[in-house]
Amino acid sequence: MTDAHIGIDALNLGDFFDHYPDDVTPLNGPTRVNGHTFALVGDYTDDFAKGARVTIGSFETFVTAATFSSGVTTVTTAKMSSADDTLPVSLSGLMIGTPTAPTIDFQFTGLDKLLSFDNINFSSNPSSTRSSC
Repeated sequence: MTDAHIGIDALNLGDFFDHYPDDVTPLNGPTRVNGHTFALVGDYTDDFAKGARVTIGSFETFVTAATFSSGVTTVTTAKMSSADDTLPVSLSGLMIGTPTAPTIDFQFTGLDKLLSFDNINFSSNPSSTRSSC
């Protein structure tokens, strides 16, 4: 057996009907809550949906949830497959928009093991290796 895995996360399904803006502006009072959550002053829950792209400079992630309570929209972002998936300390330059095309994140582990033929064992079911006419 091998420990090879392929993970596929559909981060958003896209916005084919252009319901959400490509760039939500202005974003009032962005505040980092933790490594995957930030808050905005005001109600932004109708401006972007789950899967909206979040960029801060070269950093990029996606919205997994947005809730509004007591005048604040709390936005949770995806835990990506990359090691560098936490929000930057400074949210200067924060942009949120919903892409038209779907966004998919792939994770690959142990694929090099699939090319290892050192442990092939057909003895458990010899008939599976024979063809019959």
